[in-house]
Amino acid sequence: MRFSVVTNASTTAQALTAANATEGIVNAWVVASGGSANTNTTDTATAIINNFWPNAYVGAVAGVYIVNNNSGTMTLAGGSGVTISGTATIPTLALGMYRAKITNLNNPALVGAVATNTTTTSAAVAANATQSSPTSVIPVAASTGILTVAGASVLSWVNTDGTTSSSPVVSVSSLNITVVGPITKPIASGAAVSVFNNAITITRMFSTVTAITAA
Repeated sequence: MRFSVVTNASTTAQALTAANATEGIVNAWVVASGGSANTNTTDTATAIINNFWPNAYVGAVAGVYIVNNNSGTMTLAGGSGVTISGTATIPTLALGMYRAKITNLNNPALVGAVATNTTTTSAAVAANATQSSPTSVIPVAASTGILTVAGASVLSWVNTDGTTSSSPVVSVSSLNITVVGPITKPIASGAAVSVFNNAITITRMFSTVTAITAA
């Protein structure tokens, strides 16, 4: 079990990133102190999985234990791809017990991973397997659900020969999506495109909290 110390300043909201919660929040005790009533927001689902959840799979669960040593109520909010289910508030000098569950992964090859959004290509894309550039651009009809943080979303598309290819998204420029690597097979205009994102649900385990003694 890991241990993260989070320092809140007054009512300032804090992001529970690796910089502010050095041991993460999954399979960890998180002790927040130094402030009054505030909101602490989890890191993104992608960052939590990449940094603190090795061998992740859809359906994996982990404990999240948050001690609120602030002088006021703490509210837990979800970062990108993270949903808070149930009571999100933890009174002062109390323990909030949660269960984190991976509900999706951004790798279409993994069991249980499902597309979070779908669209189509808005123009044909030629194969460019011999190009020297490490990225390629795929124009799409809609970019809904495609995350702008590099590596957070994975795009999967149908090639003209009926096979499927996929690649992590590097950047989003309007409806032009830059992905890692070359296009090894041509893609027709109107080809089906699927978006895969990481997702975690953090559920409150109990409707009440257990009083504790301030550190």
